[in-house]
Amino acid sequence: MSERDYKREYEQYHSQPQQMKERAMRNKWNRRLSPPAGKEIDHRRALRDGGSNDRSNLRFRSVSANRADNGHTKSANYHRAVWAAFADELAQLAQG
Repeated sequence: MSERDYKREYEQYHSQPQQMKERAMRNKWNRRLSPPAGKEIDHRRALRDGGSNDRSNLRFRSVSANRADNGHTKSANYHRAVWAAFADELAQLAQG
């Protein structure tokens, strides 16, 4: 697996005006609410599901729980396994 290209990721995603605005809002709430150690701010209703950055939609959650529950149906391990199987299949086809 190749190294993560953070510079490219920033240029293509994090530098976009909407992402910069959302990051500024997250930073603002982190300064205002000061989450306890090991916790971070979570949206009760995700922004992608129509939630808002209002105080009533925010809560503290453990870092591991918040990042594990990201709304995706497949885990990273699942995707790695699928790509590994695909690579194996390609290698077999290349060998004839």
